[in-house]
Amino acid sequence: MSSAGPQQPESKKGNSSRRADRGLRNVPGFTTAAVVFVLIVLMGAGGAAIANWNQSATVAIAITAGAAPTTSPTPTVPPAGPANIVANPVIAMRPVLLNPETVTCDANGNSGKYTVNWTADASGGISYVVSVGISDKNFGSPQSQTVTINKASFSLDNSDAAYGLYILRIQPMKNTVVAGDPVYRTIQHEKKTQQCTYASPNGKSPLGPFTVNAVPASAAKTNNVLNVNWTALAAGTQYVVSISSVGTASNFGAEFTTATSSATLTFPPYLLDQWGNPSNGGAFNGEYLMRVIPMNGSQAGDPVYKKVFYLANDFRVENFQYQY
Repeated sequence: MSSAGPQQPESKKGNSSRRADRGLRNVPGFTTAAVVFVLIVLMGAGGAAIANWNQSATVAIAITAGAAPTTSPTPTVPPAGPANIVANPVIAMRPVLLNPETVTCDANGNSGKYTVNWTADASGGISYVVSVGISDKNFGSPQSQTVTINKASFSLDNSDAAYGLYILRIQPMKNTVVAGDPVYRTIQHEKKTQQCTYASPNGKSPLGPFTVNAVPASAAKTNNVLNVNWTALAAGTQYVVSISSVGTASNFGAEFTTATSSATLTFPPYLLDQWGNPSNGGAFNGEYLMRVIPMNGSQAGDPVYKKVFYLANDFRVENFQYQY
């Protein structure tokens, strides 16, 4: 028997296999897919090469090296205008804060005459608007005077009808136009008691109650705009808005006057990291103190303060009130 006889079927099988291989290689996209398969095998399960080969022999390869940067909203570029938070802002010098605990009311016996004293502001160019009104009786008329020293005198009627609690308000002014923060005290005017005690400022402003609201313009992580609005007062013709950085060595802020009842404050855009996320790498990132005070000519109302946090992923506003 010839040695070639038994090998004939194997030879046919080999030829058929080679024809099948050639046919497979002729399928469009096979060579590319094979390369991808080899890449996957070589790179292992943790590799970043992916091949998709469908029935039409279409091949797609996607190679990713690391995490791709996320797409972030474009921060608002500060427009031209006074409501922009800038470095080294021009903010008017205000009188220093008065401590209401330093205010004294000295009565001259039962005469109804009071001498009011307080701690002086030694910065220069300071005057004080001092007024006395009635808190629990509708007797007499409010009294007001402007002095350039840290003392004022008032005369109250010394009668049963006039006895009661009077509200004392002292507001310092710088160069007669820049309003400081007022302090309040209660004058207890009675037959046998004359003294100054605590008084709440709520609802005591000569221009009426005043409220301020502030909220970031959007929830976008790169939002750098703060919307502010306040109570429109019938007696308040203008509003002075001041904001300045606190607690850091940086000096950023703004101050402007407006006749409207709202404002849009624009902070410098966040510095973005390599993934497009906001960071706290800017000198302007940090805490700010915002103050809004109504004005009617040279007459000032009571200011409202807000604490503003301009930080990456923490752009918010809190109420603020000085505590003595």
